[in-house]
Amino acid sequence: MKKEHSLLFLLFIKRIVGLKSHRLENLLRFSFILLCAMNTSLSFSQDKELKVIGVVTDTQNNPLPGVSVLIKGSSTGVVSNLDGKYVIAVPNQNCTLIYSYTGFAKQEIAVKGKRVLNVILKESVKELNEIVVVGYGAMKKRDITGSIASITSKSIEERNAISVTDVLQGQMAGIEITSGSGAPGEGSDIRIRGTSTFEGGVKPLFVVDGVPFESIDDINPADIESIEVLKDAASAAIYGSRSANGVILISTKQGEKSRPRLDIRYLKSFSTLTRKMPKANGAERRYYDKVRQKLTNGVNGYNIKDSLAFFNNQDIDLQDLIFRTASRDQLDLSASGASDKFKYYVSAGLLSDKGIIQNSSYTRITTRINGEYKPNKYITLGSKLHLSIVNKKGISEDGVLNQLLERPSYWAIFNPDGSYVPNISSRRNPYAVMMDDVQKNQNYKASIFEYLEVNFNSKFKFNTNVQGNFILDRNQSYRPSPQLAVTERTTGRDLSELNYDWANENYFSYVDNFKFHNINVMVGNSIQGWARENMNIVGLDYTTDMIYTLNAASLFDTQKTYTRMYRHSMTSFFGRAAYNYKSRYLLNANIRADGSSRFGSSKRWGVFPSASIGWRFSDERFMRWSKRFLSDGKLRASWGITGNQEIGDYDSWQLYSPNYIYEGVSGIAASNLAYNGLSWEETTQYNIGLDLQLFNSKVRIVADYYKKNTDKLLCQVEVPKETGFTTIRKNVGSMSNEGFEFSLDYDVLRLKDFSWSLNFNIAHNTSRIKQIADGVPFYKGMDDAIYVQPNSKLGEFYGYKYLGIYPYDESNAYTKDWNQLTPEFTNGTFTGKYLINGTEYTGEILQKKSSDGNPLKGGDVDYVDINGDGIIDVSDKTKIGCAQPDVYGGFSTNFSYKGISLYISFYYSLGGDIYNYAEAKRNKFSYDGATPSPDAIANMWTGPGDIAKYPAPINKEHNRLPPSSFYIEDASYIKLRNVKLSYSLPKKWINTVWMKAATVYVYGNNLLTFTNYKGYDPEFSLGTSDPLTLGIDQNRYPRKREYGLGVNVTF
Repeated sequence: MKKEHSLLFLLFIKRIVGLKSHRLENLLRFSFILLCAMNTSLSFSQDKELKVIGVVTDTQNNPLPGVSVLIKGSSTGVVSNLDGKYVIAVPNQNCTLIYSYTGFAKQEIAVKGKRVLNVILKESVKELNEIVVVGYGAMKKRDITGSIASITSKSIEERNAISVTDVLQGQMAGIEITSGSGAPGEGSDIRIRGTSTFEGGVKPLFVVDGVPFESIDDINPADIESIEVLKDAASAAIYGSRSANGVILISTKQGEKSRPRLDIRYLKSFSTLTRKMPKANGAERRYYDKVRQKLTNGVNGYNIKDSLAFFNNQDIDLQDLIFRTASRDQLDLSASGASDKFKYYVSAGLLSDKGIIQNSSYTRITTRINGEYKPNKYITLGSKLHLSIVNKKGISEDGVLNQLLERPSYWAIFNPDGSYVPNISSRRNPYAVMMDDVQKNQNYKASIFEYLEVNFNSKFKFNTNVQGNFILDRNQSYRPSPQLAVTERTTGRDLSELNYDWANENYFSYVDNFKFHNINVMVGNSIQGWARENMNIVGLDYTTDMIYTLNAASLFDTQKTYTRMYRHSMTSFFGRAAYNYKSRYLLNANIRADGSSRFGSSKRWGVFPSASIGWRFSDERFMRWSKRFLSDGKLRASWGITGNQEIGDYDSWQLYSPNYIYEGVSGIAASNLAYNGLSWEETTQYNIGLDLQLFNSKVRIVADYYKKNTDKLLCQVEVPKETGFTTIRKNVGSMSNEGFEFSLDYDVLRLKDFSWSLNFNIAHNTSRIKQIADGVPFYKGMDDAIYVQPNSKLGEFYGYKYLGIYPYDESNAYTKDWNQLTPEFTNGTFTGKYLINGTEYTGEILQKKSSDGNPLKGGDVDYVDINGDGIIDVSDKTKIGCAQPDVYGGFSTNFSYKGISLYISFYYSLGGDIYNYAEAKRNKFSYDGATPSPDAIANMWTGPGDIAKYPAPINKEHNRLPPSSFYIEDASYIKLRNVKLSYSLPKKWINTVWMKAATVYVYGNNLLTFTNYKGYDPEFSLGTSDPLTLGIDQNRYPRKREYGLGVNVTF
């Protein structure tokens, strides 16, 4: 048994057991000595070797166990024992030993014939000295005083993600990412520290290599070097009026100074539906039809469903027809390199992602060219070009997903001749919709960033850049004639939109240090412009379904055909000043002034300042006692104001439209009322944070508490009818966000051949509405499920509290205090008596009534009568849930043994509610032709005396009131988000074929979901384009479970 193996075994036992008793310590020491003696006796039979012994300590003379001691140029090595001691046999007296330990600087020491080498390792400041990208520059991580989270390319590669948003989910505290739809190429909803606006959108500002992006779905994750998320105002205020929702900075890869490098990555995956929804079969639907007919008309149901008719005797689970096993192919190529004067990175990526619903797909082609040239020590020139082409085929989610659950299973999809069965009433044939409806999107994008850096000296420099985006987007849709009702017309649509923007930024920066004082100053300005042009053409009465382009239309819908142009611009001035003393006392201040054409002339300029301080208390003399376990400790505090200008380009202007017809004559009329006082939304944020690194930086903790107040919310406000308008946009209302964030990184073991690390993060946020326009509450969302009112939480569900189903007509009986009575029955016949607590009741009997004034009957729903007036109507709506989760976050672990690596990550959201609107709709019993769920059919009320969960299957709008608490469900879930097992081939295998590295892997995404929610996926219902509407599940395209394998090769 080799010494190093003995030491490794002992160290491993102590780490795992975690005991600190003296007995275990002595036992381990004794075992080590015994093993050393055994090894020494065995060594006599070997050739004579030079043995080097020694002790490894830190700068405070504390022994370091587990230090790797390796002979340079070989794979032979040992590790230090519990007392920091080591013994290593070296081949000759001129070799060199390499000492390495997590959190400490590596040392190389030549033996030179010495028998004893005692080594002192110094703490490594590499982790703290890492550079973090901030607005218009970069800073050392140790000097950051704001709340910034970052991930590197290594973490990105572990996820095998299609989009950047998939990369971020669960990786950082305080960033909530949910998917609005699982359709290929669909983006996700990103919220950083909650919602801070009513109508301005919740997405953060994306900045890729200095260029603002509206969307990052076309960015290839393989091109990304790092991602920084600026969460608090002190970090984000440098971006002023567009930073209220946070800022995400993306830096793409550059060439490194080495030999030219070629990377090839390929993966192949297969995807399936995560779960099927329960759907009533043909027999269950026929039973439902019979009961419904009997209760409605007193007749014993339909007989035609029991006939031998082809159409009515199918038993089709449409989920088996609609969903499929899909595949993804992804190929990424990149070439990079650098010399003293030039560095480059060139990449191309091809992604083909087929959806789990047939006829849906997403294809993306990307190209990136990054180059930088430095002709001398003063001048640096650079260019970054990004190109992408996206083609997306979608499906009508309402026409496919809702119909596949609601359509009767006994209805055929195909006629005997193979043609599609046409529409039946309002029920479209979902298979025909999926295969024949046209839903196409094409997107072409070019982004360029040209920059110049002039270094006047080592302290003073000037940066200027010119940047721009050019985007052409085209959407085509067509609904063919077989799917139309008799009165409907074939309709096609072609919407093309051209977006382009440009910017020029110029800024000076000065960095200096004298003695222990460090300063960093930056001032600059920018001018930006945006333009958007779109053209929408709607064609009618197509001559053939084989051609859906506009030339096949017989005429155009002039009311829906239009062309529009939009423009807006902004001028800005910004600056930053940072100071620190010994990196112990830190001060940072930012300011930005933005002038936007979107606002009235009197409110055009907005000023957004911020300030932050930091204190590295671990460097204080009075903290020296903690050096044994405290590697670094810093307190942070910040304050700042950020803004939001996400409104229409001309909302403050008086607009006129030519689409005005009076007595058959075309004219021009005002279409928008001017308001010169329109101004910015402003969010004031406070943040307190703590950064800790413990036990030689093996444990890293970041904790933050924040509070955000948003005022002057941009909202539509009603105006007097005499103006000729209904609403005007004004600055009214306010809301707040408050929460905490905590993240933990722990290097559990870091040994010679084995490492194990853990990551955990958790966040809580509460969004509250403080004031709204005129103080008048209003409803939002499907079934008016969301109630917006002052001094309430965002996403509160208001509806009717479900109590149960009346078994008999006589069950609707109450005392004058509204205590329910129990009717007495003998052999199924009502005796005329009522009981309360087992005693006959002889007083006055009251009944609950529906809003039409009729008493509720057996089979009707019993709701809580909130106001006690005996009538169940809108005045009895009350809070029945809230969509906001209590906490959310992620945790992951990474194991590595030699060339084998295993990565596992989870994402979770605990607490909060979902309104299962899709389930409520199909179980309404009054909804045209909808098939209820199997549970609703099995537990519906069918006659007097039934103890049922669901009401009688008849049309009774005044009683089947939505939303009901019956369909409010727990939104909690934990997802096994990623699993990746990879193997890096040994260098001796690949060196012969000019490879630098080669890795093969298998992986799985979205493998398991632990939840009590009955829908496809609880994650979907949180995604919405309306900031005020959360937690309503409309049965969107479900997310897929994915399995795949891939290979990465570097030459």
